[in-house]
Amino acid sequence: MPTISELQTLIKKYNLAKSGTKLELAKRIYSLRSIYLTVKEKKMLEELLHIPDKKKDKRTRKRRPN
Repeated sequence: MPTISELQTLIKKYNLAKSGTKLELAKRIYSLRSIYLTVKEKKMLEELLHIPDKKKDKRTRKRRPN
């Protein structure tokens, strides 16, 4: 889980508004600057926002043998 100081560092890095709760800051960063985030930053925010891993969603079940 990211701390408020880590989120504020990202806010400053990506030039976004500084006000709001920890969750609001994370949503703002993720929604507006997710294209520019590093893998580490993206995983940190996804963990806080409870965004499911896209790799897990793409997996399918094996078919039952006949």
